[in-house]
Amino acid sequence: MFASEDGSIVWEKSFPELGALFFIKHDREDGGLYVAGTTTYGGESAGAKDHPHCPDDSCSVVMRLDSSDGTIDWVRTVKGSARWGVFDQSGGLELADEEKDGPYIYVALDDTGEGAVETEASLQQGTSYGGCMSLNGTFTPEYHVFLKKVITPEDCDFYDDSGNSRYISRESVEAKLASSVTKNVSCGNNGGNDACLMKYHKFTGLPMWAIDVPPVAGLVPSSDGSAVDIAGWYYPGRAAAYFDSVMLPGYLREDGLGSQTSGIYNARIAAETGRGKYVVHSGGGSKDRLYDMVGDRKGNLYNIGYSMNLKIKWGGNLETTMVEKYVDPIDATSEAVETHMYVSKLAAATEEIPSCLTTCAENTDQAVINDASCFIDGKCYAAGDNGNAFGKVCFVCDPTVSQREWTEGPTLGLTQCFVDNKCVDDGDFFYYQRRTWSAKIFSECQVCDPKQNATSWSLKDEFIVDEGKSPPDDCLAASSIDSTV
Repeated sequence: MFASEDGSIVWEKSFPELGALFFIKHDREDGGLYVAGTTTYGGESAGAKDHPHCPDDSCSVVMRLDSSDGTIDWVRTVKGSARWGVFDQSGGLELADEEKDGPYIYVALDDTGEGAVETEASLQQGTSYGGCMSLNGTFTPEYHVFLKKVITPEDCDFYDDSGNSRYISRESVEAKLASSVTKNVSCGNNGGNDACLMKYHKFTGLPMWAIDVPPVAGLVPSSDGSAVDIAGWYYPGRAAAYFDSVMLPGYLREDGLGSQTSGIYNARIAAETGRGKYVVHSGGGSKDRLYDMVGDRKGNLYNIGYSMNLKIKWGGNLETTMVEKYVDPIDATSEAVETHMYVSKLAAATEEIPSCLTTCAENTDQAVINDASCFIDGKCYAAGDNGNAFGKVCFVCDPTVSQREWTEGPTLGLTQCFVDNKCVDDGDFFYYQRRTWSAKIFSECQVCDPKQNATSWSLKDEFIVDEGKSPPDDCLAASSIDSTV
């Protein structure tokens, strides 16, 4: 801590048991400092520090310090460890509005609870809970004594007016072990996600709830205290992006590989229960990135990020088009030449029922869809609309077949194939691309022949595929193989 008058050091605290610290927030109301970090240097358990409250190979760490002297009030750990670096979404830490939500903090950390589906990553680890011990031996943990302050010995007399209660500190052998709390709060319950959003009681570190989410770049408690908003970007080819059972679709740019899908999300989580309220997905398929989010007093949210999209679908009916004035038309492609920054705004508004839903009493899973529409991945489509934004131009909305999923269109098997997670035209060849900006290297023998096989690459006559090889080394002349036999 530095003195405001002259910048001199007031106190200094070292943490040899930690590899890195990501976030720090000061609570001007009570003087608490809230800090989140990791026991590792870069997200790998190799070389991780030994932490007295981490029973696993590596842990994410959340703690509260006293800002007057740096004393640690409480520590909580959870299995896993956030990566950190310029390209990673490390998460966030924010204070809840105490008057509207309560005395809580929200923490989101990448790779926390990851791989813990079979052995859930419990949040019941760390500092013991102090409290008050009555004359008859009944222990009342601190989070049941006072909700809105750190308790002191005097509070036990107030709580028990007999004057016979003893104060039990967190360091006492009579304190309640964190692992003994029966509140079942854990991360890692959804193997499809690799981040965790957690809510803690700020004065005791008691975990309230935790949910698995895709990596988080920004975190904002809502202005009315009813929810917490999170945002980030995702790569379905690397890890599927789930919110409960809802999997977000990957956007694919024109001429992109099926494995190069991406997207941006904004989601709202109920403050009281940790259950999802909504999620909005956006993208264009070329380096969809979101790096931070803030909110204003009216509840509006603002995202910043970048992309190389010429067109972006933001959700609902909003679509933007980028025109690069200084790019020669000869050089223009479906992807931008330059990287473009963006600022987007999600306006605070009363929730509206999507236009294609005739009734929506509980949630969209139980909603009734009008006969001429589909409701796919949270969006309305008219009969005949295709999934071009997601690389599925050969799939259409056909309400007579399915109103919740894309249906095979008339071109599939006739003039198009669906292979490697995208629709390709008859006669198009398989290609390899080391990076999205790299030149395409085409195969000489693997081709879309929808009449022969509409869901796999077909092989030209007189060739065989050299398994494991990429173009241009994937094709072998059958005659050369025969001659070696």
